[in-house]
Amino acid sequence: MKGIFAMHLKKRFVPRSTLFAVCVSLLGAPALAADTQALPWVCRDSRGTLGSIDELALPTGAGPVSITLGPDLALWFTEQAANEVGSISTEGVIREFDLPVDRGGPSAIVAGLDGNVWFTEQTGNRISRITPEGVVTQFAVPTEGSQPNAIAVGPDGQLWFTARGTHKLGKIRALSVP
Repeated sequence: MKGIFAMHLKKRFVPRSTLFAVCVSLLGAPALAADTQALPWVCRDSRGTLGSIDELALPTGAGPVSITLGPDLALWFTEQAANEVGSISTEGVIREFDLPVDRGGPSAIVAGLDGNVWFTEQTGNRISRITPEGVVTQFAVPTEGSQPNAIAVGPDGQLWFTARGTHKLGKIRALSVP
């Protein structure tokens, strides 16, 4: 069963960089985020064992790809196969939002400094923004076939992304986009 897995390491301090390395090497986890209680959440499509892992089934069953802590303190995730972005609140309420254009391929996701969540659409060649209320705005990457993949907030407050298909880095000014 595909879903979001929560990992709770009991009575043991593990530095975040070490935890990430352990998750990637032992669990094959493509993404990791921490919630407001500093509990790590692993986003993955297969099962593994490390600490205790709780599974939260998603309504669409589409298999999440990436996860991040949003500005609303919910965990936000992408569902590539369902062409959706979702969130799960600290109370366990799951919301899923369809993207306006089919087959966008939502991939990586990150919380922006503008109070929104930003994600890449690898097959749609877009960087998109979703508000905490679920309103999606899509921005085309100017170079055809860029396949934007990973995304991060830089020290300048701008969003930086990898353009896998064109072997470039790109940026979008999150604080100045309408």
